[in-house]
Amino acid sequence: MKKQGVFLYTAIAIAACLLMSFTQDYLQKRVIRSKGYDEHFYIYTKDRTTERDKIYHWFKSGAVHQSYGAAGGPVLHKEYLKYYADQQLAVQGSYNYGLKVGTWKHWYPNGNYAQVIQWKNGSKNGDYTKYDRLGTPVLKGRYVRDIKAGVWVDLIAKDTLWYKKGVAYNEPPRDIQRREDSIAGKRSLWKRIFGKRQLDSTQVDSVRPSLFKRWFGKKQQDSTAVDTVRRPGLFKRWFGKKDPDNKSEIPDD
Repeated sequence: MKKQGVFLYTAIAIAACLLMSFTQDYLQKRVIRSKGYDEHFYIYTKDRTTERDKIYHWFKSGAVHQSYGAAGGPVLHKEYLKYYADQQLAVQGSYNYGLKVGTWKHWYPNGNYAQVIQWKNGSKNGDYTKYDRLGTPVLKGRYVRDIKAGVWVDLIAKDTLWYKKGVAYNEPPRDIQRREDSIAGKRSLWKRIFGKRQLDSTQVDSVRPSLFKRWFGKKQQDSTAVDTVRRPGLFKRWFGKKDPDNKSEIPDD
């Protein structure tokens, strides 16, 4: 068993090394220097299929470009770094065959954070924070597939917005829906399923017993029934003591 485990581990390690070697053959580093910035990144030179609804970042003619659904040159892959002219870090992130992934960090020239955002498969997906030049958070929220979702807080204006499917509300959409349903006289789904049934105004002023009570509870006598002694149960009729005839005959003197 130990030999089999060692063999399997060795095979996986060899396969991983071959895969990395194969990928490295198509991976090349590029550096772009301009007046304002220096960019350091890698490009993947082998052609790859693309998805039409994704934004791809690619390299051509000494510049980085982006386009929907296609790439006009080798796509960016692995780590990406961008520096200001004084070599202060401006942007740090990663690409996966042309698509932004993971945590992307942006800095002001003074070294304070400008924004931090999460990416997944080329879309903004996760927590987002924006900062002022002093490094103080000014806006917090969350994206789901490039669309604002949930609670967004403006820490400067002390304002909160609730987003549902990209639409902003001044209060939680659930509260708005409850209020509208209340005005319209509509009961929630939970109450319609599990709540007590509402009686129609034309119904008799009496409450129908629940299903459990109708099955196992004591039966209610009809108001028109004769006021007679309740008949003994089946068990008592079979096994109980029989009462002697209650005759009221007058004895002879």
